[in-house]
Amino acid sequence: MMALEMTASDSIIQLVDRVLSPYGFKRRKNTWYLDAPEIIAVVDLQKSRWGQQFFLNLAFYLKSLGSERFPKENHCHARVRLSGLLDTAESAKFDQALDLEDASFSESRREEVIETALRRSGLPFLQAGRSLDALRTFLTEREVPSLFLTKEARSALANQSN
Repeated sequence: MMALEMTASDSIIQLVDRVLSPYGFKRRKNTWYLDAPEIIAVVDLQKSRWGQQFFLNLAFYLKSLGSERFPKENHCHARVRLSGLLDTAESAKFDQALDLEDASFSESRREEVIETALRRSGLPFLQAGRSLDALRTFLTEREVPSLFLTKEARSALANQSN
């Protein structure tokens, strides 16, 4: 029996899994979930329709606003691409690392760039989703211009007595 060859996208999945699993994230296909009492944190590896480019999307699903147990990233109430949390130079390098058609990156360099961005910027953002209060504090202390918040999420986060 022939061993299946691991694809580059498989290596990205394994890398993300290796970083997120110690924090309690559980993987379902290309999406990782962390279920906290008030919020579900979601990390989704999205593939471009046009080529071998990928995106890492980070999101929060507020349980007070819905009942999905494993929400799709686009059903979440707060969403951002990991590249949107990075400065301009880091973002460009990160996007390049997630472009599997870009042969200028060695596999080890690609993994290093992705892991560094996930650990330095992604995890702190995701850890803000451990509660509504923690997320509210994070968003008050740090501007995240590329963050999409639904109207309902804005209201829930503005309400101090949730």
